[in-house]
Amino acid sequence: MTAEEIAAGMTPLERERLTGWQGPAGAAYNAISEDLCEAGLLNSDWSLSPLGHQVRSILEGTSHAD
Repeated sequence: MTAEEIAAGMTPLERERLTGWQGPAGAAYNAISEDLCEAGLLNSDWSLSPLGHQVRSILEGTSHAD
């Protein structure tokens, strides 16, 4: 899947996790982060992967060359 397809299929909480989590830390944050890590959007330390940066840029409507 392309970064555009991934962005289009994300849930609101997945989008929030990539663009700036506003909720409390806890089970939801952990579960979403684990799912995004398995999808290749986060690295093993839960930082954004290159693909995660691309998807975040799409979600934010910006251009990002990572």
